[in-house]
Amino acid sequence: LETALDGVNNAGDMLIAYEPIWAIGTGIAAITDDVNLMMNAITRVLTNILGAEATGAIRLLYGGSVTAQNFEEYILQPDIDGALVGGTSLKPEQFISIVKQAAKAKGIF
Repeated sequence: LETALDGVNNAGDMLIAYEPIWAIGTGIAAITDDVNLMMNAITRVLTNILGAEATGAIRLLYGGSVTAQNFEEYILQPDIDGALVGGTSLKPEQFISIVKQAAKAKGIF
């Protein structure tokens, strides 16, 4: 993360997606508490590099076998801002459900 952000001066529109290497393509989702802890660790690193104000503008997404059935567990975690949805995005009903869950959790509707 430090290497990737070397020389970055404006992180205002940045999104960072975290997915455990073992979750890629497996259909196995990580435990929400573990993901939240990792997001918290990422936030601390970002704060050290960019400062608190810039870090506050960055959105942290979880992307590891996110489905309509498990998304709510993630979006309700305090350090997870959203999801990087993979295969489920190809299933319209499930993807729409995820979008609605995110909007509800973030107070959009």
